[in-house]
Amino acid sequence: MKTKRILFMVTTVALLGMFALATFKVPTYSAQQLKNKAFVDSEIVRIKNIRKATLDKIKEVSPLQRLSLTSDLTKMNIVLEALRYVSKKGYDPKDEGIAKLRYFQRHTIPSLPVAPVISEASQRASKVYDISHRGIIPPKELKKADILVPPELTKSGVHGVVKIRVTIDEDGIPTDPHIIEGLSEPINNLVKKTITEKWRFKPATLDGHPVKIYYRIAIPFDIAPGGKEVNPKEEKTKK
Repeated sequence: MKTKRILFMVTTVALLGMFALATFKVPTYSAQQLKNKAFVDSEIVRIKNIRKATLDKIKEVSPLQRLSLTSDLTKMNIVLEALRYVSKKGYDPKDEGIAKLRYFQRHTIPSLPVAPVISEASQRASKVYDISHRGIIPPKELKKADILVPPELTKSGVHGVVKIRVTIDEDGIPTDPHIIEGLSEPINNLVKKTITEKWRFKPATLDGHPVKIYYRIAIPFDIAPGGKEVNPKEEKTKK
């Protein structure tokens, strides 16, 4: 029993030593990598160097360890065969020669990414135009609300102009407010909130299609201390 245990331990150690030498892991490549000739050629050099080092090592190991390293060499040759083919002929998943290579018989042939088809409508939807863009028919006001300033913000009076730029979307809704020139932060925030929540437009169009557009508005304030807000006047400006 003791002899069997010793033999088992020796065999286990020998097997572990064998697998410790088997270090080559077959790489998996993407289509983008295989389309890149510089990358493919660099991989050929890298694996050839590993192969040379393995051939040098195989001369110095036991027969059992040599068996493991021989398996590694076989894997390297399979990868090198595929890489050399791709380097010479380029990578095309539809190439019948690709499917015959042992590497791609064991690994899925990576497909090339398909470029998304972007329709003209999608391009218009993703772009924000300036009001001065050729062919743009500007938006028209449909609904507008006064900027009602609460008494606590008028104790010292409010004088000046808040200039704001918004993006009017395809539904005529002002979004993404940006203060170009402002007064106090509470007044600026009040202007942004009122315009985005209570103002509505007939959207701008280009070639008969609604489009997003940058739109600038100037809101004048002339409030005496404790006074009331006057009706805002809209001034459209161009970039």
